[in-house]
Amino acid sequence: VEAVSDTSLTVRPGEFVSIVGPSGCGKSTLLNALAGFLTPSGGHVTVDGEPIYGPSADRGMIFQQYSLFPWKTVRQNVEFGLKMGGVSRSERERRARTLLGLAGLTPFENHYPDRLSGGMKQRVGIVRALATGPRILLLDEPFGALDAQTRLSIVTLRRDGRLVMVWPLVRQRRVGIVTLRFMGIPIGQFGDVLIEKTGDEAMLLDLGWRAVRSLRADLFEARKLRADSVLAVSGLLTGAASTEHIEAPFACLARRVGQDGPSQAYPARERSNHRRRLRRLAERGPLTFDLVSPGPEAAELSGEAVAMKQASLRRHGIIAPAISDPRFGTFFRDLAGDAAGGSPIRIALIRCGGRPIGIDLSLDCKGTSFGHVIASHPDHERGGVGGILIQHSFAGAKARGNTVFDLLGPADPYKLEHADGMTSVADLALPLSLKGRIACGLGLQRLRPVLKAAIKRLPAPLTRPLAAWRAR
Repeated sequence: VEAVSDTSLTVRPGEFVSIVGPSGCGKSTLLNALAGFLTPSGGHVTVDGEPIYGPSADRGMIFQQYSLFPWKTVRQNVEFGLKMGGVSRSERERRARTLLGLAGLTPFENHYPDRLSGGMKQRVGIVRALATGPRILLLDEPFGALDAQTRLSIVTLRRDGRLVMVWPLVRQRRVGIVTLRFMGIPIGQFGDVLIEKTGDEAMLLDLGWRAVRSLRADLFEARKLRADSVLAVSGLLTGAASTEHIEAPFACLARRVGQDGPSQAYPARERSNHRRRLRRLAERGPLTFDLVSPGPEAAELSGEAVAMKQASLRRHGIIAPAISDPRFGTFFRDLAGDAAGGSPIRIALIRCGGRPIGIDLSLDCKGTSFGHVIASHPDHERGGVGGILIQHSFAGAKARGNTVFDLLGPADPYKLEHADGMTSVADLALPLSLKGRIACGLGLQRLRPVLKAAIKRLPAPLTRPLAAWRAR
């Protein structure tokens, strides 16, 4: 049987290429040849000019079927390629657990494939392909077996081959309602369209919105949409229902950073209190202030920061599903440990007696530093460490060339002490069908606030899982 003939294909670095055709036309055969599983009966296949003679860790393959080893656990399946490549056991475990956490599979790492759903098995296959860090990723219709509840629905626009716009969306089905929303939960603190400034952004956004509506969803949810975001300014969501509204404080660094601490923008009493708190902390041990770049130390510190923040929230009885989600900590540990990948994370650290007592995790982007986690050690929480840490973070962000420090929502009292303004952030829902209008009118606008209020009155063991479900 001649599966593929007269086929010539060149793929340049950085390109995303799709092969489209009816069932049986040879798409899988071509990918198997590229992966090195099949040897062409004629012609040749090369990567960077070198012929392909067999499989390689440089080429990752995600299959239509699960293709898992049934006698190995989930983590052992993910580690298989790393083990064959001679990666140490500790490094194999670290990479596997990081990726399994991002895929939401941590609770199942010691399960065997026959205990997983079809969608979970396929996620394991995807994670296994990514674990080796391949230069080329070959995908043979890998998403067909994923659970229908949640799928990627990324809308892109290219002009003359150049990517100029991305709508990074997720399609989710829940209680019969299909919703489109921005990806990023539970990490993202705001959602938006990514668009290149071309002078005709309004036209591009309109084209993108038409493509989004053609996806036949019932609802479009824009969670944590900032008033200064591209999508909010575009007016495309006019008429959307607002299901929640908060304010995100920000500080102008030129105004807030002084030569040796708080600037003249702060009241004299606050500047005096800052110096007094420093003296009291110094009595408990030598103080050191550091700014840590991505690497192994940063990864360890990010884990400590998230643990500190979780402990503080539990102590004060605050429900924070995002920070409690294991993917939150996994994301920041992985990002902080990426010393060679251009990671935007920066860590401000205060030590007392050699022990971390305050850690801030911030992300720098286009002149603004976003403070995602501002955490202080429980033993020092009442000693004003939080305020000292914010000043240290401000100074570090300014030294890196940022002009604004965004403290993100909600507008907690301790943030307002350092704020020069606030940006409105709203959760919006726009119905796209009759079912969407019913869900928006009855469910989102009426039931969600009632559910949120009820959750707060329940015991802590019940509130956390319920709040996490509500936030999905």
